[in-house]
Amino acid sequence: MITKIYCVVWYPGISDEQHDESKELESLSEKWFKAKSYCSEVEEYYIHWEAPVTDLMPFYKARRPKYYVNRTIGYKTGLFRGFDPINIKHRLSVAFAIDYEDFVHQTSKIGRWNVIGKAVMAYLREMKYPVALRKVFDRERFNHDMEEFFHSIGCTLE
Repeated sequence: MITKIYCVVWYPGISDEQHDESKELESLSEKWFKAKSYCSEVEEYYIHWEAPVTDLMPFYKARRPKYYVNRTIGYKTGLFRGFDPINIKHRLSVAFAIDYEDFVHQTSKIGRWNVIGKAVMAYLREMKYPVALRKVFDRERFNHDMEEFFHSIGCTLE
């Protein structure tokens, strides 16, 4: 199973260094979860975090987790016209926000990863899985492994 934790939207104030740290976190999460499986129905688990600036947070709407089975996304018009269609098979996609101010004002990589880790764990503990996965996805084991992943990279999550 492929599991990635990454940022999909960049906001003012997030530096190139923080962007590189996000890419490193994505790579580490993909390696950590590579040989793990929690459900035969899920091949990819994408965890997207965003950091909307404090003034925009009231307008941020949390998205429900989405489960895609054999879906093709094509770009026929607009900005992405001309790109090849993307085939998505058995992907669980989750998106949530982290505290922008807390993230940006951290002075170390581990501090920023702690902010992300706390938000990931808080979201996963409360998340309602899509109906197609509620009975078959091993949520407790996944959450435990996610917590272990953050501990393995030096986060305290407290």
